[in-house]
Amino acid sequence: MLEEFGRNTDGDTVYRARLKNSLGMIVDILNYGATIQKILVPSETRGHVDVCLGYDDMNGYLSPSNPYMGACIGRVCNRICGGKFILGGHSFFLHQNEQNNSLHGGQKGFDKHLWEMVQVLESRVHLSHSSPHGDEGYPARVNVKASIELTDLNELIIQYSALSDRDTPLNLTNHAYFNLGGEDSGEKGLFEHDVAIFAKEYTPVNEQTKIPTGVIQSVGETLFDLRKELNLSKVLHQSEHLYDHNFVLGSEDLKLAARVMHHPSGRGLECWTNQLGLQFYTGNHLGNAPTLQGKSGKPYENYGGFCLEAQNYPDAVNQQNFPSCILGANDKYENRTIYKFIF
Repeated sequence: MLEEFGRNTDGDTVYRARLKNSLGMIVDILNYGATIQKILVPSETRGHVDVCLGYDDMNGYLSPSNPYMGACIGRVCNRICGGKFILGGHSFFLHQNEQNNSLHGGQKGFDKHLWEMVQVLESRVHLSHSSPHGDEGYPARVNVKASIELTDLNELIIQYSALSDRDTPLNLTNHAYFNLGGEDSGEKGLFEHDVAIFAKEYTPVNEQTKIPTGVIQSVGETLFDLRKELNLSKVLHQSEHLYDHNFVLGSEDLKLAARVMHHPSGRGLECWTNQLGLQFYTGNHLGNAPTLQGKSGKPYENYGGFCLEAQNYPDAVNQQNFPSCILGANDKYENRTIYKFIF
């Protein structure tokens, strides 16, 4: 099903596609930013429960305070130190939209563009976007495709592919915020979650700039050792900086990266991906947009939701110790992430 959702700042129509499976799950996708706007899972007591944070109209998504709700992030997700990099002997300068850094693609990343809805089926939508040479300071023309599918295994499969006409950094992710207690359950709901992230290492950051130090460090005997299921209420208050960190997944094979359980409701979420890293973010700054009303009619609060952002390492374009994020001319970029819901 396809319907009008609103208009962007240029007055162009934003469309919403509704995906359904045979088990009662419903997922709504906007062509603005290839955004996941709603994830409804069946509930014995409440009909359906929306477990994805977001907004009911375009006012929220167009707001400068929108924290990238549910969107495709590119060209490069996360942070690039100083908003600059060197490639092929040339210096490139990007929009510095967070302190002196470039965050999530810059001033107008992929999340703020109207994507073309190429095909809309009952359980799958295909979208595309073309980013010209020089877009936000990046070299090359990059053509991106996104496929979002809801299966009868309650899997939400997100596949990004891209081709470039010359070498350029590329690192895409999806920025959905989840709360398995319900998108309106806030910090209380989040603190009821148990989390396991199957990573032996992580990339520490400068806590002021959030830029990686370049070190790849063991999670052992730290608050980042989430290899065994841990309740978030036991760790989040131990440091104001938890969590907004990249966990090292170790291979480009499709693997289980994380499992999150909300035992009071019996709902769960697994994240499978072929990406090398996973940014785990617990919505530490969601309360910075107090005038934006969520779908429940009230603003989201700090720790109101969490993100599992499958990605390459942050600032990889400037870190020789990290895996390269350079997409070569005419090479194909492939990013596959599966969110499997349990209810």
